[in-house]
Amino acid sequence: MAPPCEPPGDSLNDSLMRSKWSISIGAKVALVFSALFLSAVEAQSSVETKPIRIGVIAVPATGLIDLAKEKGFFAAEDVEVELVRFSLGRLGIDALIRKEIDLAGAYEGPVARYIKADFPLKILTTLHLGSDDTVLLAGPGSGIKKPADIEGKKIGFAYMTSSETFFDTFIRRYGLNGAKIRTVDLRPQEYLEALRTNRVSAIVVWNPELQRIKKELNLTEESEFYVNSFSEHSLLVTLPETVAQRKQQIQKVMQALLKAETFAKASRKESMSLICTLIGLDPCAEIYAKRRHFDLQLGLTNFLTTNLNSQLLQPSSIAGRYGSVPHYIDAKTFFVPEFLQRICQSCVTAF
Repeated sequence: MAPPCEPPGDSLNDSLMRSKWSISIGAKVALVFSALFLSAVEAQSSVETKPIRIGVIAVPATGLIDLAKEKGFFAAEDVEVELVRFSLGRLGIDALIRKEIDLAGAYEGPVARYIKADFPLKILTTLHLGSDDTVLLAGPGSGIKKPADIEGKKIGFAYMTSSETFFDTFIRRYGLNGAKIRTVDLRPQEYLEALRTNRVSAIVVWNPELQRIKKELNLTEESEFYVNSFSEHSLLVTLPETVAQRKQQIQKVMQALLKAETFAKASRKESMSLICTLIGLDPCAEIYAKRRHFDLQLGLTNFLTTNLNSQLLQPSSIAGRYGSVPHYIDAKTFFVPEFLQRICQSCVTAF
């Protein structure tokens, strides 16, 4: 027996219902995607309107950031900036990795060591270039009269900083046996007491702390040991996601820093006096006003590339502390030149 025929009306109703169902589903999908898009836009807008937090260190090397804040250059660029001060650049990088700050100022030494340990830091610009500013300072009664005398002694410095880079370079430059030298990890605020109590025989220290400790312990220049033409940069670094999420703010920060650099070049003595006061190291202005090899400057240069490459390939005197780069890596792969190039093409020579 043949199955009964379906009434024409029922088939039409089913078709209409299916069409309404399809339209309803499509509308809902469109609404979901619209909501997601608007949410993403709002989230991006929220990120871009939050203050940008910059880590600075308590030395003049990151002074352009202090100048830009104090002189109103950030405000003039319509970017809200909060400064967070650290005693060491490595502490600022730690805070950056924990996403407690957005940008960090640090010497190239810790930056290179974190890169070697596989942290994906991005370098936006230099903040300063200096040389002969870091020394090995022998303590009173240490018996250290020449570089070779540090063998068999304890030497104090801050690990994962440019002090360690200096120490590694010092050992190689003077052909010393690193295995015969004990090192002690110290914070800058511990340096003076460590020398005074003979906890260490010498420290690696930089200006203006160098001058303060020499005065406190009545030390002369005979206690200072240099690595000739040891050059140092301080850098402004961030994380890849910050570059992606906060482009407008980063660009404004860079424009403000360029204004600070222009001011520093035009009024060096005034700038250094202001910086030293802001970071609580006054009086240190006289030291830096007279130094020929200390310049507050922005840039991503071939010289910086060379310095960083040598540090990426340089073994540490403290075995096993860091990861290692198994093959040659060009430091330029960590540079983000787009922000600086827009405002100062002559500042970027590495590309």
